[in-house]
Amino acid sequence: MDRLIPKKLEISYNFAVRKQRECSFVKRKIQKSTKRAKDTVLYCPLSNPLAPFLMIRSLAVYSDGINEEIEGFKIDIQTASSESPFPVIFSWYFVDQTIQNIQERRKKRQNEKKIDFLQKEAGKWIERNDLLTKRAKTAEEQKLLAQALKMPLKFTREDVDQKLKEYKKMREEEEKREQEEEKINAKSSGLNKDGTKMSNVIKALHSTLVPDGALSRKRAAADKATEAIAQKKKKNR
Repeated sequence: MDRLIPKKLEISYNFAVRKQRECSFVKRKIQKSTKRAKDTVLYCPLSNPLAPFLMIRSLAVYSDGINEEIEGFKIDIQTASSESPFPVIFSWYFVDQTIQNIQERRKKRQNEKKIDFLQKEAGKWIERNDLLTKRAKTAEEQKLLAQALKMPLKFTREDVDQKLKEYKKMREEEEKREQEEEKINAKSSGLNKDGTKMSNVIKALHSTLVPDGALSRKRAAADKATEAIAQKKKKNR
């Protein structure tokens, strides 16, 4: 026996594993998107391609529509208890939130470790005078600071605080705008929020849930509006 399973028992082992998978089911409760929605539980055998996705804890499953702010993929499932197809909507909204929270906590821990390391290496903080808080400034310091902050030569501490608040607000708005642009570009190019390529799990879900040529509601509406504008221009010509 050169392997864990003897060769003569391999056929029986594979048969037992296959039967176990066929008789095992994944149970997932469908979330309510409206108060009138009924409690529904979706059963799926482990041999079904949808089973790995139903086992994702943060994956939201709906059946009677979702909020417009939450994007999702809708498919029709043929159930054993009904002759007509059963609509199911899968949303990655909470999965993305969970991944983002994990990344933020990881980044926070890394920053805390880095700060602790730098403090130990430095031994102590280096004290130095800050021109912004320095009361008695020389004429040259006053002039250079006014030029750097783009303020009048005779400025006050209140003027400095107000200018710093404006800079902080501008920086926050710029960072927010960049994040929104990255999010839009990631959706259109098949990338994650951090710029990395989609994982095989997400790609597999796309191929399983979205039929060939299918578009989301927002994308379909945008294409329809673009086509209407193009036809209107042709008529005007």
